[in-house]
This record gives sequence, C-alpha cells and structure tokens, in this order.
Amino acid sequence: MDLSDNRIRTSLELRSLPGYREPIDPAREPLQRILKHYNLSALAQCGLSSCRQWHFEGYVVALESGGLTNVGHVCGKQFGEKFIVEEQAYREKILRPQLLTKLTDGKSRVDQLRQPVAELVERVRTVLSRRKGLKDQFPRLATEINRRANQGHTAVSDVVERTDAEIEDLLAINPRQSREALRYREVPRGRIAGLGFFTADAGGIVFEVLARQSETFLSLSALHKLTTEKLLEWERWLNNLDENIKQGERIAADGEAFFTEANLRLLAAIAQDPKEQKAISTLKPAALEWVPNSASLTTAEKAKHLNRRERRAREFRDKTF
Repeated sequence: MDLSDNRIRTSLELRSLPGYREPIDPAREPLQRILKHYNLSALAQCGLSSCRQWHFEGYVVALESGGLTNVGHVCGKQFGEKFIVEEQAYREKILRPQLLTKLTDGKSRVDQLRQPVAELVERVRTVLSRRKGLKDQFPRLATEINRRANQGHTAVSDVVERTDAEIEDLLAINPRQSREALRYREVPRGRIAGLGFFTADAGGIVFEVLARQSETFLSLSALHKLTTEKLLEWERWLNNLDENIKQGERIAADGEAFFTEANLRLLAAIAQDPKEQKAISTLKPAALEWVPNSASLTTAEKAKHLNRRERRAREFRDKTF
C-alpha cells in the first residue's frame, strides 16, 4: 500500500485507513514492514494490545497476516529486532530526506507570514496592555470578570422590584407561588463580548509559539546538521502553524470585542464597587493602556505611549468594532 502522498493529520484518519486493525498482538502477528511515519497534533492510541499507550509520533505498519495497524516510535520495539532494523533504515533513507525537503519548503511560507504575524502581535499586545490596565485600575471588577470567565457566565441582568399589581397578576395565574419569591425579577442587559479573553494565555501562543519560534525557524541556516528528532519537532510546529494562527486571531478578536466602549458600559453593571462602577461606565478603552511601566510586566504587557493620531485611530476602532 502506497501512503507516501497522504499526510495523516488525526487519529480518526489513521483508523480510517483501508485494512486498519486494532488491537494487534505483536507476538501472534509479526511485522512485515514500516509503511509511513506520522507526527500528529493530538494524541493517538497505539494499536498493539500489549501497549495501548497514547502518543504523538509513530508509524503505520503492515502485518505479515495482512492489514495494518499503528505503533508509537517506542512501543514498536515490541515487534522485536525486525522493527529496530526497519525503523533505522526508514528514518535515514525515507523520513529524514522528507523532513529536510518539507522544512526547506516551509521556510518560504513562514517568511510570507512574517507581516501577518507581526500585525497579530501588535493587536494582542494592545489588548494585553488594556487587560493589565483593567486589572490594575479596577481590581474588584477584575475579580468578578475572572469568576464569570471561568464559569462562562456572559449574561448581564438588572434586578428590579415588581409592583404590587404585577405580583397580584402573577398570583392570580398561580396562587401557589410565594409572594416574596415574586418580589424581584431580572431584566436582561446583554452579554459580555469576548469574555474568554480575560483568562486566555494570549502571550504564550502569539509571542512565543508564533512570533519567536517563527524567527528561530527562519534563522536555521543548516537544517541538515539538526538531528532527526529536532527536525521532527520543527515539523510538528510547522504542521500546527495554521491552527496556531487561527487561535491567535481568535484571541485578538475576543480581546478587541471585550475592549469596546459598549462592553465597558456593560461591565459597569456587574461592578460591585461604586467608584469602579462610575469610572468604568465612561472610560475609553485606549485609556486602559496608560498603566505604569513596571519592571514586573512582561515586554508584551508593557503600556505603549500613544501619540494623538494613534489615540484617535484606536478610539475610532473601539467605537466601530
């Protein structure tokens, strides 16, 4: 079976291969040969009945009894000496040349993404500085937002007291209801946009995985000097690049949705401190970027001093987002 042109991306694709079987007893069904290496983003389970461990990296193997299964690059040794010999030959003659070609070709693509990644970094840096400013200036409100973010509680409501006439009407419909229980009702105000951003690890995915590692990858001048294991690490990073960019875009979009004037006014409704409630109800999002340039902040979270033109541009974006 020729699998050379098909990249296996998921455990589902792995188990959907024609002839795939599991679990396999390596003592009863010997190895025929290694067909293909895979390097997944999510864990896959070993096809051997004596293992069943979860792993990212492994091989699709053909069995002498017919059909195929999958094994991790470590547990495949349960097939014995033949697997060790097959794997060594496969890695040197097939896998390593494939990795060198793939990573060399990938450099041009990563280079093309430099500008979009730089723009994404700036967007995330802006919303991170605003998040830091909100936590510094509105500590009690930030605690409430954090609690809601962890619970996924986006709805905001006002509690209003019913009139005696409203209560009487409800009791007429259902006399068994408690008058006291009917005293108050909730009036929906809206939903907090981009709430998940408040607890997201925005810096890790954008500044480290995307920006820094992109520059490190592009600076690799001698790929052929890297070990096969290191080449595999870079292959997994390259395989995950599109998804990581999408994740970074979602983080930036959530942050921008969170820091709009309308959203800040909605946050005022959940503020428990009167001073914080009053201050945030009229606050412009860009004002949150004016935070102390503390040495305790990471570079990504330090406030950026904006000129007049930049402040106006951001205020316009905050209103129209």
